[in-house]
Amino acid sequence: PLRMSRKTALGAVVAAACLLFVACGGGDDNDSTATVSPAPNPNLDAGATQQLRDLAGKWGAASTKVTYTLASTLGSITTDTQVIVYRKSPDRRIDHISANGTVPVIIRSDAGYSCWDKTASCTLLSVGEAEAASEFPFVNDLADSAGLDAIIAEATALESAPARKVIGRETSCLKADGDLGGFPGEATWCFTEDGLLLAMSYTGSVQTLEMTATAIEGAKDADFDPPYPVAAIPPLPSP
Repeated sequence: PLRMSRKTALGAVVAAACLLFVACGGGDDNDSTATVSPAPNPNLDAGATQQLRDLAGKWGAASTKVTYTLASTLGSITTDTQVIVYRKSPDRRIDHISANGTVPVIIRSDAGYSCWDKTASCTLLSVGEAEAASEFPFVNDLADSAGLDAIIAEATALESAPARKVIGRETSCLKADGDLGGFPGEATWCFTEDGLLLAMSYTGSVQTLEMTATAIEGAKDADFDPPYPVAAIPPLPSP
C-alpha cells in the first residue's frame, strides 16, 4: 500500500489553501471552548439580512459542482488560481488548482480525504480533520447555519449590492462589513435565484480576493470518492 505521511498530506493541503488566502482557517469549528455569538446588529438592513439567509439556505442544500477562477492579492503579489466546489448533501469537496498541482479535499459523513495529484495518492482523515483542511473564506460558512449566524452576528453593515450577470446567469448580490465570522473586512456575495454562489469578493486589511464562476455542472456520487489510491494510514482523532 502507499505510504504517504500524514504530515506531508496535510502540509500539501494547508500550503495550497494558505497560498490562496493569508487568513486560512479563520475560524476553528472544532474548538472545545463554547462561545456565545453577540446578537445581530439591529441596524442591519432587515430585508437584505433575510435575503442572505434565504439564498444561503439554498446554497447549503444545493447539489452542484461549480468551477471558479480566483484572483488573490497580498501586498504587491497577485496569485491566479482555480477552485472547484462540489456539494451533494451530506458530502462536500473542494479542489485547489495552482502551479503546485491539484489538491482535492473530500468530506463525507463517515470519513475525509486529502489528495495531491503530484503524488497521485490520498490520505484518510477524520471528518474533523477534513473539515479543517477544507476551510475557505465564506464558501462553507454560508452553507452552514452556525457559520451564517456568525457572519451576521458580527456584521456592522449588510445591504443589497448591484446585481451581476455571471456566466449568463442573473444573480442577486449582498454586501457586508464587519468581522464576518472571523474574516474582518468587506465582502460581497452573488447568488442565483436558486441559491448557487457564483461570485464572491473580499477586501481585508492585508489581502483581497475575487472569485467568479466559470462553469456549473451537476455533482455525481463518484465525485466524492477518492480520485487516487488511499494511503494506509489510520485517521487520527478529530483536532
